[in-house]
Amino acid sequence: MSNTRKAPNSTAQQLLFAQVNGICPICADQLVYTKTVASQYKKNYELAHIYPLNPTAEEEQILANEPRLSDDVNSIDNFIPLCLKCHHRFDNPRTVEEYRELFSYKKKSIDEEKAKSLFSQYNIADEIQTIITSLSQVDFDSSDEKFEFAALQIEHKLKTDFNPVTKRHIIADVTDYYPYIRRLFSDVERNTPGKFDAIAANIHAFYLNLKLNVSTQEKIFDEMAKWICARTKHDSLDSCKVVVSFFIQICEVFEHVTE
Repeated sequence: MSNTRKAPNSTAQQLLFAQVNGICPICADQLVYTKTVASQYKKNYELAHIYPLNPTAEEEQILANEPRLSDDVNSIDNFIPLCLKCHHRFDNPRTVEEYRELFSYKKKSIDEEKAKSLFSQYNIADEIQTIITSLSQVDFDSSDEKFEFAALQIEHKLKTDFNPVTKRHIIADVTDYYPYIRRLFSDVERNTPGKFDAIAANIHAFYLNLKLNVSTQEKIFDEMAKWICARTKHDSLDSCKVVVSFFIQICEVFEHVTE
């Protein structure tokens, strides 16, 4: 018995368009275009099923051991906007390599949405905003104060598939900024005893919830930095990543890897 296509409603279609930022995830072409004379926006995409609506015998065979984003082929999790050209090419014929590419892209989008849904549930103390502002203003070029043993701790917490460039940035941030941030938090603790423990507990709680909803360490790191930026209304993502790196070092984010 064949499945009947059930198109997502208009709200779901807007969400799907936002998930890919209006760009075809395969070729990076814009999914809408304008007619200059009429100043009208025209649609240049279709909603594609990642796992086929009614797979052929060959598709069932090549995708037999591949994970799915939903048991329901008409679930919003199994749809992705593709430009007309890429949709046709993806379907004719569908290959396992292309399936994995779109599966991975969509999985990241789903992870990001799950993370963002947690943003409003966890607050950030005003002191974090002060620290991030301070980081954005301080110049460490002339400073010789370094945290020499940071790398050892970090290396035991980041999995082997963690992007080496991002890992290097985290180690550098801890090495350069750990003593300074530690001093700032010590001032917070002197002014309000117990405040640092409360901040650390909140950071740890948000991390644990992300861990349940986000698939990779690197994505957890990125979403924690975005969360801090969103809650502090700060526009320096790099400074927020420095703060997350600090909490990796003191064990509130990531555990020692046993693999």
